[in-house]
Amino acid sequence: MRSYWAVLRRLDWLFIVVMANSVVLIALLAGLPYWLDEVASIFFVHRSFSEMILYLVTDIHPPLYFFLLHWWTAWFGVHWVITAIPSIIFHIIAAWLLYRFTATLFDRSTARVALLLFASSFYFLYYATETRMYAMTLAISLAANLLLYHYLRHPRRRDLWWGYVGLSILGVYTHYFFWLIIVAQNVAVVALRCLRRTAISARAWISAQLTIALMFLPWLPVMVDRILGKSSQLDWMGDIPLSRAFLTTVVAGLTPVNPLYNIIFVSSAWAWVSLIIIFGFLFFRRLRFARNEIRFEIRAPTTPAIYLAVIAVVPLAIGVIAKAWIPRYFFTTIAIIIICCARWLVVATHVRWRRAFIVTALAVIMASDWWLYFHEFRYLNTFRWPEIAAFFESRGPIETNAIIFGAPEERLEFLHYYRGSLPVMSFLPRAYAHGFPELDRVRIAGLPVVTPENVREVAAQIWSFPRVCLVEGPSVTLTDRNHLLREQMEKQCDLHSQVIFRGAPAWVEISVRCYHRCRLTPAITDAASP
Repeated sequence: MRSYWAVLRRLDWLFIVVMANSVVLIALLAGLPYWLDEVASIFFVHRSFSEMILYLVTDIHPPLYFFLLHWWTAWFGVHWVITAIPSIIFHIIAAWLLYRFTATLFDRSTARVALLLFASSFYFLYYATETRMYAMTLAISLAANLLLYHYLRHPRRRDLWWGYVGLSILGVYTHYFFWLIIVAQNVAVVALRCLRRTAISARAWISAQLTIALMFLPWLPVMVDRILGKSSQLDWMGDIPLSRAFLTTVVAGLTPVNPLYNIIFVSSAWAWVSLIIIFGFLFFRRLRFARNEIRFEIRAPTTPAIYLAVIAVVPLAIGVIAKAWIPRYFFTTIAIIIICCARWLVVATHVRWRRAFIVTALAVIMASDWWLYFHEFRYLNTFRWPEIAAFFESRGPIETNAIIFGAPEERLEFLHYYRGSLPVMSFLPRAYAHGFPELDRVRIAGLPVVTPENVREVAAQIWSFPRVCLVEGPSVTLTDRNHLLREQMEKQCDLHSQVIFRGAPAWVEISVRCYHRCRLTPAITDAASP
């Protein structure tokens, strides 16, 4: 620890500028209202412990972070700044571990550059303030990788074995995709054993994996049900082309990619070209142009390079092939790529120009972060639900008698801020009803709900109200892509008024359409009856 802070003191003005930039951005991002995922976190933990368990088994993430957040909110209350503090703490721990891990793999020069790139990344700064488990997952994964790499070099140390096993158990109880990191670690260990780069015992390694699996057995049925069962939430991630998924993950930590709408919108061909160029820079140590020839030197596959390549590529490849990819699920991969970029900057750049190049790169990254924040991020419609709740509260019960949502997750987000007395409903077809409406709405989040076969059921919920408002936000494209619910209401009701809340990106909007004089036709009565 002492040597770490000694290194930081030698970073002088560059370190001060980058860290000050990080502190200011974290303060601004922590002040943003909750978005959907954060509301879901509060929805789970703001209840008794036994009831929280009942709700957690319906979620797509394991329970450890929610246990921590439950304790935290019990002591300090609920506010988007207060609940961001645990993630900020884990972000600081992750920064320290990133430095230690990089210094262990390479040297302190590479570690300093990696730390600066990490501290200037908008992607990591945003998730340092989110009331979710990603910063915690990153800290645990970096710690596990650091101990494992030490264990590969010192296989007789039992304390490293126990440390790795304990951290891995914490990891799989924090995020299901931590299992992909464990798979990658197994591939790395096998590869390094085959190349005779480690003397780790096969028996000790297998016993470590069995211990991790055994300790996860109590939660295994829940994971299987959530990921492989019919109620899986992975379908909404869609069919992202392999090249675009890889490219987005590779550049996410270094470019102004919106963390919530995080996909690079380029063709697959251009994505492959970009990836070839990026990896070409990483693997070519020297590239010189002579009069009649081009000379280049390819780096030898060192043990750190092999380990990093496997840890970065294997989880990402599995996730993309399984169609279960969004960048924040591969937080560790993005951090590993930052380490690779730092190593390239230190090794491939000429000593005379290295500092100028690094300073320029950091300046461009930080300027891009501020551009993204002021130009788009703080205007996202996903942060406007407090404003929409205030809109309904100001109208009062005379203006409208019911509010209905086509997307259950938007109802959840709205209710977090809404303090009115009007009925707030979400369309829940009978096929998804299992006897506990509130849990059913959580369980079906992200699944296609509204279909031509069941859309008329909504009439049974709205016909008795003199006035009904239909709210459609960004999530409605997941549950009612063709706006069948709106179409049905327009057929059966008269449009009274509508308000459109627009933000960023320009094509994302939240619409509020209020109807009156809704009519229940005989055909709808038949469809809605048991």
